[in-house]
Amino acid sequence: QISRLRNILHDELMKEPPSTQRVLAFLSSVRERNTARRQFEQARVGTKTLLNWLEETLQATAWTTWFGFRSADAPRVGGVQASLTDKLRTEYLLRLVDAVLTRAARELRKEAK
Repeated sequence: QISRLRNILHDELMKEPPSTQRVLAFLSSVRERNTARRQFEQARVGTKTLLNWLEETLQATAWTTWFGFRSADAPRVGGVQASLTDKLRTEYLLRLVDAVLTRAARELRKEAK
């Protein structure tokens, strides 16, 4: 199931603009299936289950929630201020989730051995 979710993430990252809706829909379907849900609930991110962490992360709307900076913190290059758009926030959220899922998949493989 984690591999399937990563495929969805990669598909979304290739779209213009990327969206979290398809990923959230997949997570919603995971909640309805016992075996799949169990896999996502066994894996942990900090003190939260992977499933809860994923849903909270993908629904976060503020840059400061996950990335720790505001638009005012964005660098200025050649007098041009970088803009922190929703598209950019979504892309980096999806990349963060993909990195966490990569690690979770590795840990689940280790536990299965």
